[in-house]
Amino acid sequence: MNLNLSSQITQNRVNTRYYRPNDSIERSNLTRFEKIPTDIFTTSDEVALQVAQEIARTIRKKQQDHLSCLLALVGGNSPKEVFKYLIKMYEEENLSFHNVIIFTAYEYYPLPKNAPHSLLSVLQEDFLNHVNVPKSNIYSINGNIPQEYVPEYCANYEARIE
Repeated sequence: MNLNLSSQITQNRVNTRYYRPNDSIERSNLTRFEKIPTDIFTTSDEVALQVAQEIARTIRKKQQDHLSCLLALVGGNSPKEVFKYLIKMYEEENLSFHNVIIFTAYEYYPLPKNAPHSLLSVLQEDFLNHVNVPKSNIYSINGNIPQEYVPEYCANYEARIE
């Protein structure tokens, strides 16, 4: 069995059995050399839905346990489809984000927080303005602090996440 399929995976060239094993034994055989659990999806839309469903399950579980759910978010094209599904779940399935705490994962430097291309601005446009995350639960990196304070600021940001 050839397991080096990364350059050959298309819907019409590789049998789905190689990336959607039928049972735990097949999955074990396919992933026995992996250091982390790995799933392969045929489309980006399919993986976006899977990721959104996992996030939603985690949020709901934390709500049942009366706990906060911390998410570190990034911008760009990769998470846009995930955000689309989470917004849809908020609107159609009553997924509440009232217990969610958001941290931005990075920021451009130097860049004012309210600059149109700051990560926070992008996240607000793509996701945060469409769901009910309390504004007080959104933390973003200040990309406009003096350079000599950056290490201390980063240490404090990481401490806040902890």
